[in-house]
Amino acid sequence: MVSTPSSTSATSSHLQPSLAAEQVLAFVNTRANKLQPEQFPDAVTLERWLQEHQLMNPEDVLTDTDLQEALQLRAALVVVLLSHLEDPEAVAPEDLQQATAHLHHLARSHPLISLISDTEVSLVPARSGGSAALGRLLGLITELVLTGRWNRLKACRNDGCQNGFYDRTRNGAGTFCSQNPCGALMAMRAYRKRKQQTQQVPES
Repeated sequence: MVSTPSSTSATSSHLQPSLAAEQVLAFVNTRANKLQPEQFPDAVTLERWLQEHQLMNPEDVLTDTDLQEALQLRAALVVVLLSHLEDPEAVAPEDLQQATAHLHHLARSHPLISLISDTEVSLVPARSGGSAALGRLLGLITELVLTGRWNRLKACRNDGCQNGFYDRTRNGAGTFCSQNPCGALMAMRAYRKRKQQTQQVPES
């Protein structure tokens, strides 16, 4: 649900994640990495997760096609969140272009309807069934864009993690999901790389 911004809203309000941000990050962080296994091995587990997060009606049933589209959405979101790091080495331009194109395709396949009142706009899925769950996720992303929080959702720079996180730093310069252990690990890697390069410099 997107409310009309107040004229007294402060930028500092964006330093805390909204419910929409928390739900999108929870979805992104179900993927497998070096820290955890895949959380959606089948449509049944995805269906249960969506219902627990109030993104799917109890009477709806997911199909294998819905599962594949959800996994594709999640993969595309990880790439986009990596791009929010504003680090040219974090994601290849062609990967970002492909992820963006895929998000556009999913948005066309799962359209939303705007329910407008005098103070807010609710984005609801135009379709029912399993398709509606993906529509609700896309609606949450739209809300994040409209409320100025979207670029604060990022993916950890540690390529062994890449968990999504909400950048709470005032200058928006957050890079890792947490400074420990991911930040410490990447700092150690950088130190070792610099040390190796120094050792390889030939003596004059």
